[in-house]
Amino acid sequence: MNSSGSLKNQLKMMYIFLVIIFLLTLIGGFIFITESKKPKISVIVPVYNTEKYLDECLNSVENQTLKDIEIICVNDGSTDKSLEILNDHASKDSRIKVISQENGGVSKARNAGMKIAKGEYITFLDSDDLLSPIAYEKMYDLAKVHKPEVVKCKVLDFFEGNPIESNLENYDDSKVKVFEVETFQQDPYSQLNYDNGVVWNKIYSRKFLLDNDLWFNEKVALAEDSMFNWLCGASVKKQVITYNILYFYRINRPGSIMSDNYRNSKKRFDGYSECIKSLDKNRERFKFDNSDKWLCSTMISLAYSHLKDSKENSDPMAPYYASEFNKLIDEFIKKYGVEVSNEDSKIIECIKEFAGI
Repeated sequence: MNSSGSLKNQLKMMYIFLVIIFLLTLIGGFIFITESKKPKISVIVPVYNTEKYLDECLNSVENQTLKDIEIICVNDGSTDKSLEILNDHASKDSRIKVISQENGGVSKARNAGMKIAKGEYITFLDSDDLLSPIAYEKMYDLAKVHKPEVVKCKVLDFFEGNPIESNLENYDDSKVKVFEVETFQQDPYSQLNYDNGVVWNKIYSRKFLLDNDLWFNEKVALAEDSMFNWLCGASVKKQVITYNILYFYRINRPGSIMSDNYRNSKKRFDGYSECIKSLDKNRERFKFDNSDKWLCSTMISLAYSHLKDSKENSDPMAPYYASEFNKLIDEFIKKYGVEVSNEDSKIIECIKEFAGI
């Protein structure tokens, strides 16, 4: 009886073991299939009243030589035919997903796209701009070879109505440079030649963004790209730059934020002051040597940029803006005992002059 019971127990254990192996294999296979189905790049396209340019923009992303992409279009409360155009493209291309929401601004639209993105890398495309057909293939190939958090390409500005040439035959694989943080104590922005300006000429590792909880600040209506890149740059350890032109940026189109709203001084003030507050709030992300000094200098540059523009346009609110900027900067300096450079000290004096202090 003991021998028989022992055999039964052994068979039972073997059965359980085989079931576990089977389940693990099944789960592993499912994960492998799921991962293999993930698109290489998620392209997020915020759309607001760009019916005139939308077809051309979508055609340029649909015709990428890298086919394994998803195209997430976020209609941000458009009142023209943009949504109709998006739905028409989606009906013909299964890679296109359309989200429609009430108008909340480009940051909210990008965040909505990021929340459902599945790609290995995430990128952003403005709905009036264009891409070289090889843009995402070349950038993704660099990402796979060098394993950076960010890959950046060169941009060509073009005026509304002017034809552009992508010059595919002139693409030069040697025009690539890898930047890597040598020590964690050094300023990553200068080490990486990191561009804090725009997001649409870059692809970002989705894992990197999620691991560092990086999203757009929806309170920032202007300088939202810079705010996102400042936060990203604090954690980036490697960036690859291709100095080939792969992105075409349309400038001076009627109705664009850069042609109309950019001169809205109040909107700029709200955006820039929110950036300063956000940099202070996220101070712990910036762990390199003299990071407080870098943050303070960035805040000062933001304030001075706005005030210089306001003064040139004879904005009667300039003294008020200057006073508010001065309070935010002075609070940061005192709170963390920042030693301000001579150059920044001179700019602070200019800000105080604007404020009448």
